[in-house]
Amino acid sequence: MHKVSHFNIAVEYKNDVTLKKEIMTKRKIFDKFAEINPVLKELDEIFKFDLN
Repeated sequence: MHKVSHFNIAVEYKNDVTLKKEIMTKRKIFDKFAEINPVLKELDEIFKFDLN
């Protein structure tokens, strides 16, 4: 066994400030998943989920 030096690591990143910040509510998250799986909308109508 021998020692290995892993101290020469450089990280470069670019901060993109043009991204639009949006608050994701539980209803928006549910609607996004309901687009993928339409059965969720039927469950919402039956059980009246409280997604406020």
